Amino acid sequence: MSLLALDMEEYTEKYGDKAVRKNLTVPAWLNTFGETNNINFSKVLQKALTVLAIERTVVALK
Repeated sequence: MSLLALDMEEYTEKYGDKAVRKNLTVPAWLNTFGETNNINFSKVLQKALTVLAIERTVVALK
């Protein structure tokens, strides 16, 4: 196990908010659900990954 400290503000300052295009594959039923409910897959993924990064940083600092 490695200890990782991540300062999200410092990371953002260093790397900026530059967007990187990623290809995402989801099951057909999930795509249908997302489209039917006008869900922005990119925004959902960004929010989920941000939460995960923060959670893992907090755990690593304990």
